[in-house]
Amino acid sequence: MGMFTQAHFSCVPESYETCPLSKLCDGKVDCSNGADEAECPARFYCSLNTSESTEWVTPNKTCDNIKHCSNGRDECDPCNSDGSANLLLSSYFLLSFTAFSGVSMIILNLRGGIRCYNNTPSTSAGKVDRLFCLQVLFFDGSMGLYNCGVMVAALILRANGNYCLQDESWRSSIFCQLLGLTFSIASHGSLSAIALMSVFRCINCVRVHHKTKLKTVFITSAILIAINVINALIPILPLVAIQNIYRTDVFFKNFLDNPFISSSYVNMTWLNHLHETYYSNKTDLYTTVRDLNIITSKDNIFDVIDIGYYGNTRLCVHNVFKEQQSYLIYKLSYLITVSLLLVIVTLTYLIIVRQQLESRRKVGDIGGGMNRQNAAAPSPRP
Repeated sequence: MGMFTQAHFSCVPESYETCPLSKLCDGKVDCSNGADEAECPARFYCSLNTSESTEWVTPNKTCDNIKHCSNGRDECDPCNSDGSANLLLSSYFLLSFTAFSGVSMIILNLRGGIRCYNNTPSTSAGKVDRLFCLQVLFFDGSMGLYNCGVMVAALILRANGNYCLQDESWRSSIFCQLLGLTFSIASHGSLSAIALMSVFRCINCVRVHHKTKLKTVFITSAILIAINVINALIPILPLVAIQNIYRTDVFFKNFLDNPFISSSYVNMTWLNHLHETYYSNKTDLYTTVRDLNIITSKDNIFDVIDIGYYGNTRLCVHNVFKEQQSYLIYKLSYLITVSLLLVIVTLTYLIIVRQQLESRRKVGDIGGGMNRQNAAAPSPRP
């Protein structure tokens, strides 16, 4: 802040530009450099450099999902609890590791896929195994594409400056949705293929003379892949009913420019009350937006940014443990399905290991019996 000289405030140290003390922090800039409105108590400044801008809001207007600052900083710096994106942007090591892992996954899985495709097994069990291996390699390679996409997005966001000020525009972008879609299909597809492969391996191990029909495997795989793709696409379908279920966040834009609010103190007071009563206590964001629109008697008067299912986190991977009632049934079904696939993989491979140990024991018993018979047999006379 400037210097005090009797009943006046010095705008700049060792300068003749002053203003009365009564005009300090009165919400009106009197000094040419805005020093009389800088560093005032009980204010959140929209710019870190108050010499360039003294725009401010009261602390109770920060982190309420309404942009009061022209640059949106009141919904940014004090509210951003998820540091994963900022850490990725600020760390050259993490950016390099993400790029290296993504490219490596693509190259290694592509190489493995070519070798697997060129290998022609003679048995039906071998052909089934090759089909599942190709699926796993494809989905794992797709995960490499996701890593590379995250790296490219991080570089672009880093070049554009402060990530937090770009947060909601990034999470609501089509590119983030595509990244989330890729991650969902790749991760769930790989798990499904491994689970199905373990089941057929278990069947072939337990029933030695069983011949699995390749057509059956094709049909089963196609059904699982279709379910996986549909599951990934449902949350981003451009249908109002779907969006109302999978919306994970809402930001109000141009809130104070809305004529319904700016022209009426009564409306502003009522909206503040409604916002504190509904928005801060409800996880159903659609209900809040709907209630705000209802009291205006005009549809869609509020300009909002919808954050979809995959934009729930900054890396476009949905947090299924987030408490949100609108898609509780979907979330429970998802967790049950993934848990079931993991249980299937674990149990089938335990059975396979047990069967192999049993087979080795039987082979050992047969070999030991033959050795005893040979030892007991009389030696031939010379």
